[in-house]
Amino acid sequence: MDYKRREAIFSKEALSIKDVAELYGCSEGKACILIKEWKRKLIYQDIPLRLDVCGKIHVLDYMKALGIEQVDEHERYPLAAKPKTNEIARRSVCV
Repeated sequence: MDYKRREAIFSKEALSIKDVAELYGCSEGKACILIKEWKRKLIYQDIPLRLDVCGKIHVLDYMKALGIEQVDEHERYPLAAKPKTNEIARRSVCV
């Protein structure tokens, strides 16, 4: 999996079974079990779920369940550096 695909997955509000299967390189059945385990872990810790939908887990719930320190979305995936506007465009001219 490349960086762009990972960025596309984590830019969503919620991870689906297919997303988790792709991230972990496992079957969809195993991904479903993982999502259930993460949700149970949060419920056991008395942390309310942001999304209570079967087969999906909110990205922030996923991070909390795995103990990943939450960072701002823009820090995780910074925008590509914008080209400077004062640069001179160079063009070749064929005579």
